[in-house]
Amino acid sequence: MFTLFSTVVLSLTQIASIYLILKYKKLLYTKDVTISELYKYQQSFESLLKQRKRRNLFRAKVQNGRCEFYFSRIDGKPVVSSKKNKGIGKIVDIGYIDMRFMFEHDISVRKNVELTLTLYLENELFHLYGKLIRKEEFAKQHQMIYTIKFTDLYSYDQSRLYQLLRELERKEQKIYR
Repeated sequence: MFTLFSTVVLSLTQIASIYLILKYKKLLYTKDVTISELYKYQQSFESLLKQRKRRNLFRAKVQNGRCEFYFSRIDGKPVVSSKKNKGIGKIVDIGYIDMRFMFEHDISVRKNVELTLTLYLENELFHLYGKLIRKEEFAKQHQMIYTIKFTDLYSYDQSRLYQLLRELERKEQKIYR
């Protein structure tokens, strides 16, 4: 009787052990599937990030580029149009999300300054909107270089600018190959 009881207990213990092992293997399998899916997502996001960084890093040097601008908002308040609120700058370079230009007058970057820009690049006219984010001063030249981050990235002119910059980037890559 004792041996029968011990055999039943032993077999129940073995069954419980097998059940736990199978349950653990199933849990490990689901975790492995989740890990592999996350790894695929990570790879796709990394490739998208590389594309984004590549586009952000490309800057087209502009020769004899002019930009006309006027202040549209300062500290969130609309600016009344006048001759004092307009200016003409020389474009230094332009990227997918921002532009640098030279201007001889001092503009405060501490204030939230929004600009409306009119650019003429590669025989095309662009109307863009941007926010002043940085200023570099050059005392010897009496010039300031300002960086403007484009704010309306979904406008028609912005998409045309993207196309133009992609073409310039391809041309530059062909030159260096």
